[in-house]
Amino acid sequence: MTELTRGTAKFRFVGHVKLNDDSMKAPEASKKSSWFGVNTGFTLTDNNGQMLTVTFQGGYDKKSNVLKRLGKREEGQEKASMIEIPRADRNNEKLLEKLADIAFSYAQVAPDPESEDQEKFVFKKFVDYIDFFEYVKKHIKNGDLVRVTGHVEYSEYTDRNGVERQGKRYIVDRIVKNPVVKQGEGDAVEYVPEKCSALLIQTCLFDDSVLAGDVLDELEENGETTIRFYVPQYLGKIKVGDNYVDYKKTVAIPQAMTIKLKEGEDIKKAKKKLKVLFEPKDEEKLVSRDVILKVREGYSEVKSDQPLEYTDEINDLLEAGLISEEELGAVATVRGTFTSQLIFNKVQLVKSDSGITLSGGEIYDRSVLVRPAVENEANTPFDNEPKQKKKVEDLLDDDDFDSDDEEDIFGLG
Repeated sequence: MTELTRGTAKFRFVGHVKLNDDSMKAPEASKKSSWFGVNTGFTLTDNNGQMLTVTFQGGYDKKSNVLKRLGKREEGQEKASMIEIPRADRNNEKLLEKLADIAFSYAQVAPDPESEDQEKFVFKKFVDYIDFFEYVKKHIKNGDLVRVTGHVEYSEYTDRNGVERQGKRYIVDRIVKNPVVKQGEGDAVEYVPEKCSALLIQTCLFDDSVLAGDVLDELEENGETTIRFYVPQYLGKIKVGDNYVDYKKTVAIPQAMTIKLKEGEDIKKAKKKLKVLFEPKDEEKLVSRDVILKVREGYSEVKSDQPLEYTDEINDLLEAGLISEEELGAVATVRGTFTSQLIFNKVQLVKSDSGITLSGGEIYDRSVLVRPAVENEANTPFDNEPKQKKKVEDLLDDDDFDSDDEEDIFGLG
């Protein structure tokens, strides 16, 4: 294939809510247009240094007061069509029945106020993203354990020092409060709180340089190494000079993942596995794989080697034996550097006519890594918030987001 298409980019995080003054800010009207939307979020933590920011991003045009959403694909249709729903009719069940699953956002964060069982949270779906955000904001608080799933958007930007960088945002599509998992069998079945985790399933593109240089030597010497890859990202608009112009293309954005040797893993087999998974046999081709990655973002903890100085009050407690140096040990732990890592977990397997096989393969020509030129740099400047969102939706169909159970998608079933 000589034209890049969008792949999979989904996340599944479980952690504790951490709110501050900048979290979950109210929706705002754009200063440049009639767009009214939300662009805010909160932090998820595992109480062990992990700090993941998830974002609520969506809204509507107040001039038209219309929600444009993907409809169900009708029999005989090659592609599903977009349906316009007046915002005033956003709770009209007859209209909502015509929409595809991905047209909605989902929340399970509060009980039914009319139910006697206030321990059971009800499942609600929202066609209006503002309604979804306001409902979640009302029912979550600091420390709540939640499971958040959604999609990842990648971007490129220039930092304050003029360095070109890549970023990613985790956009919330679904949230469940107090998630549980099933343990045991038969009469011994019980449901326990889900453990904190952070997983991402991403379509990754690898060229013939993926294992070049010292990559495999580093794996052998250090037990881990870093490989480069690309992710396909659709861009409705791009910035040219001070303005944004129409683009409407999928481009390859560079990323990096960490490969770690498993305990007791044979290095020769590990090297061979990486070559089979990621290295194209034809240097003019790219290998495409749907890869499950562990996400690690947060501050490392560093033990200080400086002697600790205690106040007179603490010294009095120490001398009286009311507190020990061991109990004060946490004070010696200081915040280290912020790290952001994607750690390889496994490649997703898929079913084929011949059986279970690896996802993807050498399906793209290397030429897709070349960024397509801007066709018309003289387009009218635009307000990036509403129009980029609309342009993406215009191109969606229900094959772009499969409706498989998230446990199966992430290999957790």
